[in-house]
Amino acid sequence: MSTAHPSAPPLKDSGNAQGSPLLGSVANQPPPYLATPPVPKSSKADFRSTVCSRKFLIRAGQVLLLGSLILYVISAMFCGVTGGGIDYQADAVQEARWTNHDEELPSDESHRNPDDFRHLLKTSFDLPLDSDRLYFVSRGALSHGNIQFVDDGKKRDKVVVDIDFWYVSDAAKNAVQTSRLQRDHGKQNGIGIFSPSSIPRGHYEEYRTEFAVTVHLPSGGNHLYNEVQTDMPLFSHNISDLEGGILFKTLNLKTENSAIHIKSVVAGTAYLTTSNGRIEGKITATESLDIDTSNAGIKTEIVLHNGDANKTSKLNLRTSNGPIVSSISLVSDTKDKTGGSFTVNADTSNSHIDISYPTAPVDSILNFTAHNSNAPVTTKLHETFQGKLDLSTDRYSSATLVTKSGVEDPAGRGRKRSIRLIHYSKGSTKAAVSWGDEKPENEVGSVNLSTTASNVKLTL
Repeated sequence: MSTAHPSAPPLKDSGNAQGSPLLGSVANQPPPYLATPPVPKSSKADFRSTVCSRKFLIRAGQVLLLGSLILYVISAMFCGVTGGGIDYQADAVQEARWTNHDEELPSDESHRNPDDFRHLLKTSFDLPLDSDRLYFVSRGALSHGNIQFVDDGKKRDKVVVDIDFWYVSDAAKNAVQTSRLQRDHGKQNGIGIFSPSSIPRGHYEEYRTEFAVTVHLPSGGNHLYNEVQTDMPLFSHNISDLEGGILFKTLNLKTENSAIHIKSVVAGTAYLTTSNGRIEGKITATESLDIDTSNAGIKTEIVLHNGDANKTSKLNLRTSNGPIVSSISLVSDTKDKTGGSFTVNADTSNSHIDISYPTAPVDSILNFTAHNSNAPVTTKLHETFQGKLDLSTDRYSSATLVTKSGVEDPAGRGRKRSIRLIHYSKGSTKAAVSWGDEKPENEVGSVNLSTTASNVKLTL
């Protein structure tokens, strides 16, 4: 028999909510250990104080964030001039010592144009001739102009760099830093022109500037420069006639929104890169040559050497919305001047490709690809070519193969040239060319020409 605990409250029917201790009726309050302690009531003054404190903290945080952003922008404009992950300003070892040449500017206001500058400064730097690398860099909205490489016929043990600086106001002059640069314990030497990344709004006339950089390369004795590099946006590049006695193991010219003009230059490996600017001139390369721009044309006379058929010499021509017009001479450096392996690629759009091969070694291998769209491709091969031909366009345009008759054997062996048609249809022509018996595919070259909405024409 069970007995109820003397302190246990009587259980009521759940239908009588008023008497249920689980619902906390007035008559049956819960035990003290289940009671919720009362929440203290805050006064209106305390509430307003808390709200004001929170608003103050939020406002202070906003001010600190805005201040940090302003400091970052200012430091980025005036201090952090970098490029490609490299802080070139950190290489500075000597600042420019300018001399005033205002007397060379027009002094008569009546003969001065609105675009004329008011001041002219000049400076000069010496760089070691035996540097592993000579490099020239620029950064900023005020850093623009022209850089040229010349052989002035003087024999020196140093490279002299002359800089002319035109400007309108002292505000522009004071915003520019021009320095001699050095890295790798003096093995790499260069010049840097640095300025803020933007011009204050409404002060464009006040901040007008122009630079002219002239690099004097000592002549004589076929001097070999290990590496010469530029990374100078907004600087047009000009190279004078340097093929007489100056050689570059590596030549790397890079700019933006500016042209590259070359009278003549010889390099083992060369990179010519810009955008919205033409690239033109005569370039001789013994290993590889890359020419790259956009929204502008390429017009070149190229001599591509090869001395080892196991190591292909390469040429790349790339642009967009601009023509590619190039004469490409292939040269073998073997004892008998025959053989050699060459790869050439040309790529553009919305403008024509016109490439010719005036010379090519006997028994050489040429793999040539030209791709276009909305514009024609025209190519003329040298008679030494042997290999497969593939011409393609859309079915409403023509892919034409033009052959000359009576072409003599370029090797002087009395061979007859055979041109075998493999496939022909609207917009597509495939053929094979050989002197005498056809050789295996790995011993001959190939030509692939393609476009859309225009014609392809190949002349043999």
